Amino acid sequence: MSTEDHPTGVYRSGVAARLSGVPVDTLRIWERRYSVIGPRLSAGRQRLYSMVDIRRLALIKQLVDMGHPIGTIASLGADELLAMQAATRSLAVTQPGIAGQKDRSEIKVALVGPLLAGEHFGKALATSALKVTGRSADPANAVLDLKDVIADIAIIDLPTMRDADLGHVAAIKSACRAASAIVLYRFATSAMVRRMRMAGHSMARSTSDATELEAICLDVVGRPRLDAG
Repeated sequence: MSTEDHPTGVYRSGVAARLSGVPVDTLRIWERRYSVIGPRLSAGRQRLYSMVDIRRLALIKQLVDMGHPIGTIASLGADELLAMQAATRSLAVTQPGIAGQKDRSEIKVALVGPLLAGEHFGKALATSALKVTGRSADPANAVLDLKDVIADIAIIDLPTMRDADLGHVAAIKSACRAASAIVLYRFATSAMVRRMRMAGHSMARSTSDATELEAICLDVVGRPRLDAG
């Protein structure tokens, strides 16, 4: 590795990805959707990462590999991340097999919202790691629509979030027996986003890209993309 790769102790994204173990495409998603880190920019607008940044990325990747959803840990400080790592390792010792197991079968998802429930997503996800087990075009009817559905993740598109949505998301998640919920949004106060995350839900900006949606789901369950380097 030449000194040009890391002048004054900073590294470009490719080097940071290799050192942290986080694939470049995953790193971009984490930065864009979860603000997991705020790298500085060079004069040429290249992202530059310090060793502190790289250690943070490596620690977060370890926790994701242990099964923690990226959306619930991305904003945590270093001390909180280290405490979570220690607690998870302790759980793995006392209850072997709980932490870090990654089922390679399809991820069952329930899609809620007019865009997600449309034909476009169904076709686009046909060759992905996601298996659509239920749909509801109207979030207001989702609890009833999904009562006979079993899913690993409930993906709920809420363009604008209100206080009542906190309980509604929990009800939708419960209706389809999902272990996790991903809330996609366009407009929300920072307080509302924080409350959703504190409730254990993953938060991400709304997307019409099925590949990006798949990547978000894989991050939530702690599974790497098959094409990730």
